[in-house]
Amino acid sequence: MLPPGRRLKSLKGMIPLELLFSVCLIGGLLLLAAILIEKSLAVQNSRDLLRFNQVQVILGSILEYQIDHAGALPAQIVSGVGTAQMIALPGEVCTNICENHPVLAECLDLSALVPRYLAAIPQDPFFTKLGPSGYYIHREHDQGVLTVGACESEIHAVIESSR
Repeated sequence: MLPPGRRLKSLKGMIPLELLFSVCLIGGLLLLAAILIEKSLAVQNSRDLLRFNQVQVILGSILEYQIDHAGALPAQIVSGVGTAQMIALPGEVCTNICENHPVLAECLDLSALVPRYLAAIPQDPFFTKLGPSGYYIHREHDQGVLTVGACESEIHAVIESSR
């Protein structure tokens, strides 16, 4: 009970300190969300950059092989329309799991390029070390164009390079 002559004050709103605290809390949460979204995009972009670099390394190693072998490609690379091959280590099973390009069921063994032209067969960040590499090679025999690409991409539509 209240002493006589005192009335209970009614709360009509927030005091400035409470308002300042609420604005800071909401602002901090929005800043945290923006940082997390930006970090996620940066990580995706860095994985795509890794894929692009590995595509360039594979293509460059094949071109070096051609220079050393009087223009001949490794014998395992087949040519023709729709004959892209998934790069893998010997004994691995390849299926058409490539999102960006249909591939043949047989794997392409590029172990002949290791270690002279490639330190190791590159692996896509999403493919396991036990499976295919996540990269493919397509050779157009009529035009002499050799294309190396990544099966997966996160930000860019297609990651491939041709010569």
